[in-house]
Amino acid sequence: MKVLPLHLAASQKKTQSLKTLLDSGANPELCDQLGRNTLHLVIANWPSVSSNWIGPHSKFRSIMAIMQQQAEDCLHVLCEHGVNLNARLQSHRQQSALHLAVAHQAPSAIAILASRGASINATDHFGMTPLHMAAGTLQTEITSCLIQQGADVNRVVRQSGNSALHLAVQAATKKFCKTQDTDLSCVEELLVGGASPNVKNAAGCTPLHEACLGGREEVVDRLLQHGADLNKRTHLGENCLFLFLTQTSNLKSTGLLGKLLGLTSPLSVVDAKGNLPHVLKLPRYTTQKDQLVRLAQQPRDLLGICKVHMHQHYNESSRTFLKDRLPEKLYNFVFQQWDCPLDVELNETHETEEFVPLDFAPPLPY
Repeated sequence: MKVLPLHLAASQKKTQSLKTLLDSGANPELCDQLGRNTLHLVIANWPSVSSNWIGPHSKFRSIMAIMQQQAEDCLHVLCEHGVNLNARLQSHRQQSALHLAVAHQAPSAIAILASRGASINATDHFGMTPLHMAAGTLQTEITSCLIQQGADVNRVVRQSGNSALHLAVQAATKKFCKTQDTDLSCVEELLVGGASPNVKNAAGCTPLHEACLGGREEVVDRLLQHGADLNKRTHLGENCLFLFLTQTSNLKSTGLLGKLLGLTSPLSVVDAKGNLPHVLKLPRYTTQKDQLVRLAQQPRDLLGICKVHMHQHYNESSRTFLKDRLPEKLYNFVFQQWDCPLDVELNETHETEEFVPLDFAPPLPY
């Protein structure tokens, strides 16, 4: 298929050529064979270099900075000529320019598009907004940029009902994530930006349910600090402890297991139909099953009741107040000490089946 001069100018970031062609009447809405118009091509060819793999004063970074400025200039030219900022890709995903900006890690493009009137909460064919895409890939800078531009942090994906926080937690609990700091920074950005830690998806799962299922104690702690309710149940009557116990590898996380046992109230290890997690039905976990069932049947002691009460009624800011006034040993006992009463086989390795957010699919290579 013949390449239009306007598309060539957009792809190569030739600002003056782009302006001249538009002034001469070239139509920026015409699409190429992949369904991309002139605006999409500018975004799809956006220069992006991770700060992790080049130095701050390198010649390469300087060159990339010049290229990025050229891309921004092209974007401004298109906006000044009245291009449709909400035009969708003519492909099965039907993404907007903002979706493409997320896929190509272009925060400055997001800021320009949003300031010029692009719909920050536009959805693609699957009902995902740009924020859903950014959160699902733990892009903290992009997530922050979208929130600053007014993205709805509690909007959910059409079919699954997952919020951006659900998707970020699902991604952060996967074993192949980059670093713990990266995982938590994106989750934290959403929470500080107003994301509800207690919103339920179509299955009745909150972000905390997802974190417990993935067995990442750091993510669980961060959600609890922001007011997540540990005792909410899914539509099948599963609490956080139940979901944690459905993954064999989670049994090695004795710290998180002890915390869930200490804070779940009333203590229960069955769903709405009285079923135990399938892992506990395996012969090798008979001992743990018997211990858990016995523990759930016993009344909680007074110290345990007090700890649950303290956690339910004192948020993070209140705990800072208490930490300055309570003896260190008492504070640590109430908020940081969780003993696991089970005999867990720490030396046996059982891989967890990977779970992938159904809403999220990696962006296509444009």
